[in-house]
Amino acid sequence: MKRGTLLGLLIVLAVLVAAVAIWYLSEGGDEPGTGQPEEVYQWPLTGEVAPDADIVRTRVVSVKVENSAAARPQAGLAEADVVYETISEGGIPRFNAIFHSSLPDRVGPVRSARLSDSYLVPQYGALFAYSGANETTRQRIRAAGIDDLGMEGHPALYERDTTRSAPHNVFASVAALQAAAGDAGFTTVVAPRGFLFGDVPASDATDADEAASGTQAPLASQVAIPFAGGNDVVWAWDESAGGWLREVGGAPHADEDAEQPYLAANVIIMYAEMRETDMHDAAGSVVLDIRLDGSGEAVVLRDGRRYDLRWAASDGAPPRFEDAEGEQFPLAVGTTWIEVVPPGHDVTFVQ
Repeated sequence: MKRGTLLGLLIVLAVLVAAVAIWYLSEGGDEPGTGQPEEVYQWPLTGEVAPDADIVRTRVVSVKVENSAAARPQAGLAEADVVYETISEGGIPRFNAIFHSSLPDRVGPVRSARLSDSYLVPQYGALFAYSGANETTRQRIRAAGIDDLGMEGHPALYERDTTRSAPHNVFASVAALQAAAGDAGFTTVVAPRGFLFGDVPASDATDADEAASGTQAPLASQVAIPFAGGNDVVWAWDESAGGWLREVGGAPHADEDAEQPYLAANVIIMYAEMRETDMHDAAGSVVLDIRLDGSGEAVVLRDGRRYDLRWAASDGAPPRFEDAEGEQFPLAVGTTWIEVVPPGHDVTFVQ
C-alpha cells in the first residue's frame, strides 16, 4: 500500500473515533446502549444511595425501645436510620428507633409507648411497634391515625427472649413488622419525606475569613447530656470513624454482639416543651407530654463542628432544621440520633 493511501486511511479512522466519542459524551454515556445517564435514588432519612425507586416508598417502621441499664445491650439500634432519645418517667430516657433503609431481624427490648410518640410517628408516616400503653396514650395513638402494630393487637409479631428477665425481654423483627402491614390492612407504600443532606452552605461553613473574624462554627469534640439513673450520655467525635461514638453511664454503648459503639453522622440536641400531666406511673413518677409537634432551639453536630439552629415540625414530615435566615440546614449523609431535652437542660459541649 502506498504511503499516501495508508495516511489517508489513518486520518479517516481517527475522524470516525472522534465522532463516536463526541456522540457518546453528548448522549450521556453513563448507561451504554440507552444514551441516558443512570438515575440515582436516595434513602430519604440517611441520604445514602438506594437500589431503586420502589424500595424507598416502602413503609417506615417505628419501634419503641427501652434504655434502662437492665435493657442493655439493645439489639438493632445500630441499623436504625434515626433514633430519638427522650426522657420518660423518673428522668430515665427511652428510644424511638426509625427503620427504613435497613430492617434488622431483631430489635429490642421493645417497651411501652409514650405520649410523645403520637407526635413523632406520623411525621415519618410510620408503622408503630410497641409493647403496651396506658389508656390515655392508646387514645392519642388512635386519634393521631397511627397504623398500630403494637404487641397487644399483634402478639404473633413479638417474642420473649428467655435469657433475659421480664419486662426487658420482648423483641421483634423489623422486617416482619414491615411485611405485616398488608395483612393488618394498612397501606404498604408511602413516600416518606426526609431530611436535607449535603455540604454546609457557605454562609454557615468555615473558611479562613470566618476563622479570623471569630464567626465560624465552633469545633465540637464532645457533647455530654445528663439523664437520671446513671444514664448520662456522651457523644465524642471520632475522625477515623467519620462520626460520633456513643457512651452511656461512662461506658461504650453498643448493640449486642457489636464491637463498635453506636456511630452517628449527626447528633442533634432538640429542645422541646415538656408538660407534666395528671398521670403517674407505677412508681409514682409524673408522666410527661413531650411536644414534638412545635418548634424550638436545636444544636446540630456534624463533621466535628457545632451549629446552633432552630427546629420546626408538623404532621407528615420530620423536623426541619433552620439557620438564622430561615434556610434549611443540611445534615451529613448517614444515621442521625436526636436527643430530646427540655429548654435549659444542662448539656455540655466541649471544643
